[in-house]
Amino acid sequence: MRNKTIVTISALAMVILFVLVACTAAPAAQTTKPSEDSASQATAQDPIVLVAATMYPAGNTYATIAQLYAAAVLQATEGRVKIVVNPGESLCPGAEELAAVNSGSVDAAMTVINYVVGQVPLANVGALPWVGIPDIDSNLAAAAEGLPIIQKGFEKYNIHINWYACAPSAYGLATKKEVRVPSQAKGLKIRSAGGAMDELISGWGCSTVTLPTSEMYQSIQYGVSDGTLLSVPSMVAFKLPEVAPYYCDLDIGTGGFLFYVNKDKWNRISSADQEAIAKVTPEFMKVVLQVNAANIEKGRKELPDMGENVYVPTADEMKLWKAPAQAIWDKYAASSPEAKQLTDIYRKYGAGY
Repeated sequence: MRNKTIVTISALAMVILFVLVACTAAPAAQTTKPSEDSASQATAQDPIVLVAATMYPAGNTYATIAQLYAAAVLQATEGRVKIVVNPGESLCPGAEELAAVNSGSVDAAMTVINYVVGQVPLANVGALPWVGIPDIDSNLAAAAEGLPIIQKGFEKYNIHINWYACAPSAYGLATKKEVRVPSQAKGLKIRSAGGAMDELISGWGCSTVTLPTSEMYQSIQYGVSDGTLLSVPSMVAFKLPEVAPYYCDLDIGTGGFLFYVNKDKWNRISSADQEAIAKVTPEFMKVVLQVNAANIEKGRKELPDMGENVYVPTADEMKLWKAPAQAIWDKYAASSPEAKQLTDIYRKYGAGY
């Protein structure tokens, strides 16, 4: 029954996506920045082009989401706004996307929220352990309520956040040796994308190795790290079972991802098209989380076939894994009034440890 439900959700989500992007074609890859003349008066024949960067390789779940968003925007604006997605860090490294969009050398980016927490401490809400809410409606309601607050944290970077969300139930610990409880992980070097996830890893008695996703395979292969915190779909996409054959599925909802645009470029879009983009976004994000949830479950089924030894902790073992979480949430909440507002919002909708 569960298998049939997963297939049904995935099929339904894809049908809705096709409706959203009907009569459009996905933009072709482009690495040359377009001219910006007469942008505010753009027509379907002369659209405003947003050159977007993403660290995810082509074919990855999140790179596909970026492409589908580009198609939804193209349809919503009747061809007047065209997002050209450049996957695989082809424009800039993932860790440099915020700086690139801030400077205007790249128009937009889809990134993991962990990559910007060093520059935007308020964004750490998306890296809090177990902040991702499994119920999709609650997840999106929390994101919608929190978005204006998070936007404040990015003000000095001259960007407009189109959307963000926290992936539910996606993350676990992939290691070279079997790990079922935190005591077995003590002393290991664990790769993290940074932010609050570093604190969680430290709370387990591990040392952190902060590296972008693109370098984690080699870091484990050559002993720079002993494992990584990673989502199930990325375990599959990056073929991590080849170097980290043990996966402790911790069901951590975290790793918020967001799409943002250089504010100067965003302001060149007409108010009518800005409204059209904002209108299509909630429905699009609901589908994104449906597809994401289906892909997580699909990945859970694929990992054993790839040679991964998957362990699901017992309820008592999960309490041990979650033990550091309260201090991490409390520390973040105390960092600013806005951070306290965000933790209150997410707890209200059921997030937490």
